[in-house]
Amino acid sequence: FAPCVVADVPDAVRLYRAWVLAALAGNAMPRSNGSRPTASECRAAIEELRGKDLCCWCSLDQLCHADVLLELANR
Repeated sequence: FAPCVVADVPDAVRLYRAWVLAALAGNAMPRSNGSRPTASECRAAIEELRGKDLCCWCSLDQLCHADVLLELANR
């Protein structure tokens, strides 16, 4: 796994979305311990967020990784 350069917040959110969608499709990048979550594990984790509120440190007027998770969970 090679780190990537992130230009700004929208770029970080775009890359995060791509990472999550790849994981949901069964193409997850390895965890820090080298294991890879399965697509069903990823789907279960996303489904667990359905109907919940998420919060983080991001400014409310900017895109955020939580926006990606909520969008996917509440489809």
